[in-house]
Amino acid sequence: PNPYLRYITINVGAQQGVQVGMPVVSGGAGLIGRVSEVAPRTAKVQLITDRESAVAALLQSSRATGLVVGQPDGTLRMEYLLQDAVVTEGDIVLTSGLGGMLPKGLVIGQVAQVEQMDYALFQAAVVRPVLDFSRLEQVLVITTFEPLPLEEEPAMEEPVETPAAESP
Repeated sequence: PNPYLRYITINVGAQQGVQVGMPVVSGGAGLIGRVSEVAPRTAKVQLITDRESAVAALLQSSRATGLVVGQPDGTLRMEYLLQDAVVTEGDIVLTSGLGGMLPKGLVIGQVAQVEQMDYALFQAAVVRPVLDFSRLEQVLVITTFEPLPLEEEPAMEEPVETPAAESP
């Protein structure tokens, strides 16, 4: 891992079917990041701890949704949690599948601290990652996941037949 750019390089690439946007996990279901660049035999993976990373997430117990973003110091923070959402320390944070870019149910981490202020519109939580990114040795690229298309093709309208007027 690079301490400044928060990415890793893996030894599989386009020749093995890897494409940009594919999710990358640990040996379990712990989310590491997404493929950001692909070469013939290597790929660059943007870690979820990167400050440019954002993942739609939900809490396992209360099903409250939010956005997990990487912080400049390499930690994670779950933002945009509604004020009335029940958030407790120890809650498991999972990918929500919203947006269609990642599969639902991958483990991101665990709530370490809840930040709630009465005057704010939302509450936030500090999330402890499920993985120690400095000790990564093997990762898995999920190649069979197909993200939702960003733009849907317009539906073709079928011509409506109008009855022919009969002449007297």
